[in-house]
Amino acid sequence: MPPKKGKTVKGKGKAADLEQKGPEPADLVKKFKKAYNEACKAAGLTQLKPLVKKMDELAEEEKLMEKITVSTEGFGPTGLQTLLVGLKSYNFVHTFCFWNCGLGDDGLLLIIEFIRNNPVVLSLELLDNITPVGCGYLSRLFEAPGTTMLNSLTLDHSGIGDEGAALLSTGISAYAPMKRLSLNYCSIGAAGGVALMQNLFSESSKCKLEYISLQGNVCGPQTLAMLGHQLPFTTSLAVINLADNGIGDDEEPLELFRAGLLANTSVQEINLDLNMIGDKAATQFLEVIGGPRQDIVEFKVTERLSPTVFADVLKVVEANKIEAIARAARNRPKKKKGKKKKKK
Repeated sequence: MPPKKGKTVKGKGKAADLEQKGPEPADLVKKFKKAYNEACKAAGLTQLKPLVKKMDELAEEEKLMEKITVSTEGFGPTGLQTLLVGLKSYNFVHTFCFWNCGLGDDGLLLIIEFIRNNPVVLSLELLDNITPVGCGYLSRLFEAPGTTMLNSLTLDHSGIGDEGAALLSTGISAYAPMKRLSLNYCSIGAAGGVALMQNLFSESSKCKLEYISLQGNVCGPQTLAMLGHQLPFTTSLAVINLADNGIGDDEEPLELFRAGLLANTSVQEINLDLNMIGDKAATQFLEVIGGPRQDIVEFKVTERLSPTVFADVLKVVEANKIEAIARAARNRPKKKKGKKKKKK
Protein backbone atom coordinates (compact mmCIF):
# COMPACT_ATOMS: atom_id res chain seq x y z
CA MET A 1 0.00 0.00 0.00
CA PRO A 2 1.26 3.55 -0.69
CA PRO A 3 2.42 5.46 2.38
CA LYS A 4 -0.26 7.66 3.89
CA LYS A 5 0.31 11.35 4.21
CA GLY A 6 -0.08 12.95 7.59
CA LYS A 7 -0.57 9.70 9.48
CA THR A 8 -0.99 10.38 13.21
CA VAL A 9 0.53 7.95 15.67
CA LYS A 10 -0.78 8.33 19.20
CA GLY A 11 1.69 7.96 22.04
CA LYS A 12 1.03 6.13 25.26
CA GLY A 13 1.31 7.31 28.84
CA LYS A 14 2.99 10.68 29.14
CA ALA A 15 4.25 10.66 25.56
CA ALA A 16 2.69 13.35 23.43
CA ASP A 17 0.90 12.52 20.22
CA LEU A 18 3.31 12.40 17.29
CA GLU A 19 2.46 13.22 13.74
CA GLN A 20 4.50 11.26 11.22
CA LYS A 21 4.36 11.69 7.50
CA GLY A 22 5.30 8.86 5.15
CA PRO A 23 7.63 9.60 2.24
CA GLU A 24 6.08 11.43 -0.69
CA PRO A 25 5.75 9.38 -3.94
CA ALA A 26 7.69 12.09 -5.83
CA ASP A 27 10.61 11.79 -3.38
CA LEU A 28 10.65 8.00 -3.73
CA VAL A 29 10.71 8.28 -7.53
CA LYS A 30 13.66 10.69 -7.33
CA LYS A 31 15.61 8.20 -5.22
CA PHE A 32 14.74 5.39 -7.63
CA LYS A 33 15.73 7.40 -10.71
CA LYS A 34 19.03 8.45 -9.16
CA ALA A 35 20.02 4.88 -8.22
CA TYR A 36 18.71 3.41 -11.48
CA ASN A 37 20.44 6.03 -13.64
CA GLU A 38 23.78 5.46 -11.91
CA ALA A 39 23.46 1.67 -12.29
CA CYS A 40 22.59 1.98 -15.99
CA LYS A 41 25.55 4.29 -16.64
CA ALA A 42 27.92 1.90 -14.87
CA ALA A 43 26.62 -1.01 -16.97
CA GLY A 44 26.48 1.01 -20.21
CA LEU A 45 22.75 0.38 -20.62
CA THR A 46 19.73 2.49 -21.54
CA GLN A 47 16.97 3.00 -18.98
CA LEU A 48 13.47 1.62 -19.41
CA LYS A 49 12.04 5.05 -20.22
CA PRO A 50 8.35 4.01 -20.40
CA LEU A 51 8.61 2.56 -16.88
CA VAL A 52 10.25 5.71 -15.48
CA LYS A 53 7.65 7.88 -17.23
CA LYS A 54 4.81 5.85 -15.70
CA MET A 55 6.36 6.24 -12.25
CA ASP A 56 6.48 10.02 -12.71
CA GLU A 57 2.84 10.12 -13.85
CA LEU A 58 1.70 8.12 -10.83
CA ALA A 59 3.76 10.32 -8.51
CA GLU A 60 1.96 13.41 -9.83
CA GLU A 61 -1.27 11.75 -8.69
CA GLU A 62 0.38 10.91 -5.35
CA LYS A 63 0.32 7.21 -6.23
CA LEU A 64 2.98 4.50 -6.28
CA MET A 65 3.69 1.86 -8.88
CA GLU A 66 2.74 -1.52 -7.42
CA LYS A 67 3.18 -3.60 -10.59
CA ILE A 68 6.08 -3.70 -13.02
CA THR A 69 5.78 -5.32 -16.47
CA VAL A 70 8.81 -5.68 -18.74
CA SER A 71 8.73 -7.26 -22.21
CA THR A 72 11.85 -5.71 -23.71
CA GLU A 73 13.71 -8.19 -25.90
CA GLY A 74 17.35 -8.58 -24.89
CA PHE A 75 16.76 -6.97 -21.48
CA GLY A 76 18.67 -9.84 -19.91
CA PRO A 77 20.09 -10.37 -16.42
CA THR A 78 22.27 -7.24 -16.65
CA GLY A 79 19.30 -5.00 -17.43
CA LEU A 80 17.38 -6.65 -14.62
CA GLN A 81 20.21 -6.08 -12.17
CA THR A 82 20.25 -2.34 -12.85
CA LEU A 83 16.48 -2.16 -12.39
CA LEU A 84 16.64 -4.00 -9.08
CA VAL A 85 19.31 -1.59 -7.82
CA GLY A 86 16.84 1.26 -8.30
CA LEU A 87 13.95 -0.68 -6.76
CA LYS A 88 15.83 -1.14 -3.50
CA SER A 89 14.85 2.45 -2.71
CA TYR A 90 11.31 2.01 -4.07
CA ASN A 91 10.03 -0.83 -1.95
CA PHE A 92 6.35 -0.84 -2.95
CA VAL A 93 6.23 -3.13 -5.99
CA HIS A 94 3.98 -6.13 -5.24
CA THR A 95 3.90 -7.72 -8.72
CA PHE A 96 6.73 -8.53 -11.14
CA CYS A 97 5.92 -9.55 -14.75
CA PHE A 98 8.79 -10.36 -17.11
CA TRP A 99 7.84 -11.66 -20.55
CA ASN A 100 10.44 -12.92 -23.04
CA CYS A 101 13.20 -10.66 -21.76
CA GLY A 102 16.03 -13.19 -22.01
CA LEU A 103 16.34 -13.50 -18.23
CA GLY A 104 16.56 -17.28 -17.93
CA ASP A 105 17.70 -18.98 -14.74
CA ASP A 106 20.36 -16.33 -14.04
CA GLY A 107 17.72 -13.59 -14.06
CA LEU A 108 15.44 -15.68 -11.86
CA LEU A 109 18.23 -16.03 -9.30
CA LEU A 110 18.55 -12.23 -9.16
CA ILE A 111 14.80 -11.89 -8.61
CA ILE A 112 14.89 -14.48 -5.83
CA GLU A 113 17.64 -12.60 -4.01
CA PHE A 114 15.60 -9.40 -4.33
CA ILE A 115 12.49 -11.16 -2.97
CA ARG A 116 14.45 -12.46 0.03
CA ASN A 117 15.26 -8.88 1.01
CA ASN A 118 11.93 -7.35 -0.08
CA PRO A 119 9.07 -9.42 1.32
CA VAL A 120 6.48 -7.03 -0.15
CA VAL A 121 6.67 -8.92 -3.47
CA LEU A 122 3.50 -11.03 -3.69
CA SER A 123 3.31 -12.15 -7.31
CA LEU A 124 5.92 -13.28 -9.86
CA GLU A 125 5.07 -13.89 -13.52
CA LEU A 126 8.08 -15.07 -15.49
CA LEU A 127 7.57 -16.27 -19.07
CA ASP A 128 11.22 -16.58 -19.95
CA ASN A 129 12.64 -20.06 -20.58
CA ILE A 130 13.13 -21.23 -17.02
CA THR A 131 14.70 -24.70 -16.68
CA PRO A 132 14.84 -27.25 -13.83
CA VAL A 133 17.86 -25.33 -12.53
CA GLY A 134 15.67 -22.28 -11.91
CA CYS A 135 13.02 -24.48 -10.30
CA GLY A 136 15.72 -25.67 -7.91
CA TYR A 137 16.44 -22.04 -6.98
CA LEU A 138 12.74 -21.44 -6.28
CA SER A 139 12.39 -24.65 -4.30
CA ARG A 140 15.21 -23.60 -1.97
CA LEU A 141 13.56 -20.19 -1.54
CA PHE A 142 10.29 -21.83 -0.51
CA GLU A 143 11.92 -24.35 1.82
CA ALA A 144 14.06 -21.78 3.65
CA PRO A 145 12.56 -20.12 6.73
CA GLY A 146 11.97 -16.40 6.35
CA THR A 147 9.42 -13.65 5.85
CA THR A 148 8.85 -14.13 2.10
CA MET A 149 5.18 -13.58 1.23
CA LEU A 150 5.15 -14.53 -2.48
CA ASN A 151 1.70 -16.08 -3.01
CA SER A 152 1.36 -16.30 -6.79
CA LEU A 153 3.80 -17.93 -9.24
CA THR A 154 3.45 -18.12 -13.04
CA LEU A 155 6.12 -19.85 -15.16
CA ASP A 156 4.09 -20.46 -18.34
CA HIS A 157 5.83 -21.40 -21.61
CA SER A 158 9.03 -22.62 -19.93
CA GLY A 159 10.88 -25.89 -20.37
CA ILE A 160 10.82 -27.01 -16.75
CA GLY A 161 9.62 -30.53 -17.61
CA ASP A 162 9.07 -33.33 -15.09
CA GLU A 163 12.25 -32.58 -13.17
CA GLY A 164 11.38 -28.93 -12.65
CA ALA A 165 7.78 -29.75 -11.70
CA ALA A 166 8.97 -32.26 -9.09
CA LEU A 167 11.40 -29.73 -7.59
CA LEU A 168 8.70 -27.07 -7.39
CA SER A 169 6.23 -29.48 -5.81
CA THR A 170 8.69 -30.27 -3.02
CA GLY A 171 9.45 -26.63 -2.27
CA ILE A 172 5.92 -25.27 -2.53
CA SER A 173 4.46 -28.04 -0.36
CA ALA A 174 6.64 -26.71 2.48
CA TYR A 175 5.62 -23.08 1.84
CA ALA A 176 2.37 -21.88 3.42
CA PRO A 177 1.78 -18.52 1.61
CA MET A 178 1.42 -19.94 -1.93
CA LYS A 179 -2.14 -19.59 -3.26
CA ARG A 180 -1.83 -19.59 -7.04
CA LEU A 181 0.36 -21.71 -9.37
CA SER A 182 0.37 -21.58 -13.17
CA LEU A 183 2.61 -23.90 -15.22
CA ASN A 184 0.93 -23.82 -18.61
CA TYR A 185 2.82 -25.22 -21.62
CA CYS A 186 5.88 -26.29 -19.62
CA SER A 187 6.53 -29.75 -21.15
CA ILE A 188 5.34 -31.50 -17.99
CA GLY A 189 4.53 -35.19 -18.40
CA ALA A 190 2.85 -37.77 -16.21
CA ALA A 191 5.71 -38.02 -13.70
CA GLY A 192 5.80 -34.26 -13.11
CA GLY A 193 2.01 -33.96 -12.97
CA VAL A 194 1.69 -36.78 -10.45
CA ALA A 195 4.45 -35.25 -8.27
CA LEU A 196 2.62 -31.90 -8.24
CA MET A 197 -0.72 -33.40 -7.22
CA GLN A 198 0.78 -35.80 -4.71
CA ASN A 199 2.92 -33.24 -2.89
CA LEU A 200 0.85 -30.07 -3.13
CA PHE A 201 -2.40 -31.63 -1.94
CA SER A 202 -1.19 -34.17 0.59
CA GLU A 203 -2.41 -34.10 4.18
CA SER A 204 1.06 -32.94 5.28
CA SER A 205 1.36 -30.10 2.74
CA LYS A 206 1.71 -26.67 4.32
CA CYS A 207 0.57 -24.74 1.27
CA LYS A 208 -3.13 -24.09 0.71
CA LEU A 209 -3.34 -23.65 -3.04
CA GLU A 210 -6.55 -22.10 -4.33
CA TYR A 211 -5.70 -22.19 -8.03
CA ILE A 212 -3.66 -24.60 -10.18
CA SER A 213 -3.31 -24.43 -13.96
CA LEU A 214 -1.38 -26.97 -16.05
CA GLN A 215 -2.96 -26.34 -19.45
CA GLY A 216 -1.08 -27.49 -22.54
CA ASN A 217 1.12 -30.11 -20.89
CA VAL A 218 1.04 -33.90 -21.32
CA CYS A 219 0.24 -34.83 -17.72
CA GLY A 220 -2.21 -37.49 -18.85
CA PRO A 221 -4.80 -39.54 -16.96
CA GLN A 222 -2.30 -40.50 -14.22
CA THR A 223 -2.26 -36.89 -13.02
CA LEU A 224 -6.05 -36.66 -13.03
CA ALA A 225 -6.23 -39.88 -11.02
CA MET A 226 -3.73 -38.62 -8.43
CA LEU A 227 -5.61 -35.34 -8.13
CA GLY A 228 -8.82 -37.28 -7.54
CA HIS A 229 -7.08 -39.27 -4.82
CA GLN A 230 -5.87 -36.07 -3.10
CA LEU A 231 -9.02 -33.95 -3.41
CA PRO A 232 -10.51 -35.14 -0.11
CA PHE A 233 -7.45 -33.71 1.69
CA THR A 234 -7.73 -30.14 0.39
CA THR A 235 -10.19 -27.56 1.64
CA SER A 236 -8.71 -24.59 -0.23
CA LEU A 237 -8.46 -25.58 -3.91
CA ALA A 238 -11.14 -23.72 -5.89
CA VAL A 239 -9.92 -23.70 -9.52
CA ILE A 240 -8.47 -26.62 -11.55
CA ASN A 241 -7.26 -26.20 -15.14
CA LEU A 242 -6.11 -29.43 -16.82
CA ALA A 243 -7.20 -28.48 -20.34
CA ASP A 244 -5.26 -30.02 -23.25
CA ASN A 245 -3.36 -32.60 -21.20
CA GLY A 246 -3.82 -35.85 -23.11
CA ILE A 247 -6.57 -37.11 -20.81
CA GLY A 248 -8.68 -39.69 -22.61
CA ASP A 249 -11.72 -41.78 -21.87
CA ASP A 250 -10.03 -44.26 -19.51
CA GLU A 251 -12.62 -45.18 -16.90
CA GLU A 252 -10.45 -45.64 -13.80
CA PRO A 253 -8.77 -42.18 -13.72
CA LEU A 254 -12.06 -40.45 -14.50
CA GLU A 255 -13.86 -42.40 -11.78
CA LEU A 256 -11.13 -41.54 -9.23
CA PHE A 257 -11.49 -37.87 -10.10
CA ARG A 258 -15.30 -38.08 -9.89
CA ALA A 259 -15.07 -39.75 -6.48
CA GLY A 260 -12.60 -37.11 -5.33
CA LEU A 261 -15.02 -34.33 -6.27
CA LEU A 262 -17.75 -36.00 -4.23
CA ALA A 263 -15.46 -36.07 -1.19
CA ASN A 264 -14.35 -32.47 -1.68
CA THR A 265 -16.18 -29.24 -0.79
CA SER A 266 -13.88 -26.48 -2.07
CA VAL A 267 -13.53 -26.90 -5.87
CA GLN A 268 -15.77 -24.51 -7.81
CA GLU A 269 -14.26 -24.33 -11.32
CA ILE A 270 -12.90 -27.17 -13.50
CA ASN A 271 -11.48 -26.97 -17.02
CA LEU A 272 -11.01 -30.32 -18.83
CA ASP A 273 -11.46 -28.85 -22.31
CA LEU A 274 -9.40 -30.17 -25.25
CA ASN A 275 -9.23 -33.64 -23.67
CA MET A 276 -10.94 -36.58 -25.35
CA ILE A 277 -13.49 -37.28 -22.64
CA GLY A 278 -16.54 -39.02 -24.07
CA ASP A 279 -20.27 -38.90 -23.45
CA LYS A 280 -20.24 -41.62 -20.79
CA ALA A 281 -17.73 -39.84 -18.54
CA ALA A 282 -19.35 -36.45 -19.15
CA THR A 283 -22.73 -37.86 -18.14
CA GLN A 284 -21.23 -39.26 -14.93
CA PHE A 285 -19.73 -35.85 -14.11
CA LEU A 286 -23.14 -34.31 -14.78
CA GLU A 287 -24.57 -36.46 -12.00
CA VAL A 288 -22.02 -34.88 -9.66
CA ILE A 289 -22.30 -31.21 -10.62
CA GLY A 290 -26.05 -31.47 -11.06
CA GLY A 291 -26.45 -33.27 -7.75
CA PRO A 292 -24.23 -33.22 -4.63
CA ARG A 293 -21.82 -30.62 -6.05
CA GLN A 294 -24.17 -27.97 -7.38
CA ASP A 295 -21.72 -25.43 -5.96
CA ILE A 296 -19.43 -26.10 -8.97
CA VAL A 297 -20.10 -23.13 -11.25
CA GLU A 298 -17.66 -23.85 -14.10
CA PHE A 299 -17.12 -27.19 -15.84
CA LYS A 300 -15.54 -27.09 -19.28
CA VAL A 301 -15.32 -30.16 -21.49
CA THR A 302 -14.61 -30.78 -25.16
CA GLU A 303 -17.17 -29.65 -27.71
CA ARG A 304 -16.71 -33.01 -29.42
CA LEU A 305 -19.28 -34.54 -27.09
CA SER A 306 -22.64 -35.34 -28.63
CA PRO A 307 -24.75 -32.18 -29.00
CA THR A 308 -27.25 -33.42 -26.41
CA VAL A 309 -24.69 -34.16 -23.68
CA PHE A 310 -22.75 -30.96 -24.35
CA ALA A 311 -25.98 -28.94 -24.12
CA ASP A 312 -26.83 -30.69 -20.83
CA VAL A 313 -23.43 -29.71 -19.40
CA LEU A 314 -23.97 -26.06 -20.34
CA LYS A 315 -27.49 -26.12 -18.90
CA VAL A 316 -26.43 -27.55 -15.52
CA VAL A 317 -23.48 -25.17 -15.20
CA GLU A 318 -25.68 -22.17 -15.98
CA ALA A 319 -28.22 -23.29 -13.38
CA ASN A 320 -25.44 -23.65 -10.80
CA LYS A 321 -24.19 -20.13 -11.56
CA ILE A 322 -27.67 -18.66 -11.12
CA GLU A 323 -28.13 -20.49 -7.83
CA ALA A 324 -24.68 -19.33 -6.62
CA ILE A 325 -25.65 -15.70 -7.29
CA ALA A 326 -28.96 -16.17 -5.48
CA ARG A 327 -27.22 -17.88 -2.55
CA ALA A 328 -24.72 -15.05 -2.24
CA ALA A 329 -27.58 -12.53 -2.23
CA ARG A 330 -29.39 -14.47 0.50
CA ASN A 331 -26.27 -14.67 2.64
CA ARG A 332 -25.38 -11.01 2.24
CA PRO A 333 -25.66 -9.23 5.60
CA LYS A 334 -28.73 -7.03 5.76
CA LYS A 335 -28.25 -3.38 6.55
CA LYS A 336 -29.60 -2.44 9.91
CA LYS A 337 -32.23 0.22 9.79
CA GLY A 338 -31.49 3.23 11.96
CA LYS A 339 -33.83 3.94 14.81
CA LYS A 340 -36.16 6.84 14.28
CA LYS A 341 -35.61 9.69 16.69
CA LYS A 342 -38.53 10.41 18.91
CA LYS A 343 -40.05 13.81 18.57
CA LYS A 344 -39.80 15.92 21.68
